[in-house]
Amino acid sequence: VALIFQLGLLAYAMYVLLGLMVVSRFVARHWIENLSATRECNRISAEIGDKLAVVVTVSNRGKLPVAWTLVEDSLPRQALVQRPPRIIDAARISYVDDETGATGQRWFACALSAGFDATVNERANLMHHPKGPSRYIIALGIELAKLKPYHYTLALDGTEQTVDANMVSIGNGVSLGGGMKITPDALLDDGLLDVMIVRPLSRFNFVRIFPSVFKGEHVKHPKVSILRAKDVRIAGEGVVVYADGERVGRAPLDVQLVPGALRVLAPTPAA
Repeated sequence: VALIFQLGLLAYAMYVLLGLMVVSRFVARHWIENLSATRECNRISAEIGDKLAVVVTVSNRGKLPVAWTLVEDSLPRQALVQRPPRIIDAARISYVDDETGATGQRWFACALSAGFDATVNERANLMHHPKGPSRYIIALGIELAKLKPYHYTLALDGTEQTVDANMVSIGNGVSLGGGMKITPDALLDDGLLDVMIVRPLSRFNFVRIFPSVFKGEHVKHPKVSILRAKDVRIAGEGVVVYADGERVGRAPLDVQLVPGALRVLAPTPAA
């Protein structure tokens, strides 16, 4: 159009603009392919309430210099949204290391497992083959074939009881392990732990009610009961304990709820 109307300067400007667009597209692609970002934390472990320093390093592997970049683009959008932190409870475990004999403390925010499910986790962790989720399925089958009740001594807020059960789980939250709602009515900020006790079941009944745990409907079974307490002690011979997916050790151990121990950035649950 500029050439038809003999607008030479306009035509020249359009060619320059087109050339800049082509060059900038090439340069931008080059930058994207050669930029990398790493995050480093000043500690490998931390307790609830500790402050950590995180260093984000942006590197350019290419030969062309990068004029500018937005660091925010390298982070999840949710991490940049400021909202008031939610205050939730957490549970502190006091235990004796079954390998060293040393006393220690650990924390969990979601759930603690003691019994069958922890034993499955233990076996899967000790297996070297196969890799991936199938290892857990094989471990589940092996332990299911050996299913037997444990003899527990439980103390809830100082009240002691003995019970034979396949498993005992303590929930601060609702679910664990990919959506299994073991304690469906648990609240993260109610100042109480929900203790689920599964009394002895046959292998057939154990397998039959297992799918219902994903909807939290297993609690309707007469062999499943939920109790609530602030302080829980679990003892029992051969009882392996895991908390939030990590091995703690073996019973006995004590669990104490600490109200308002954890500040988290998360959407407020709908009323």
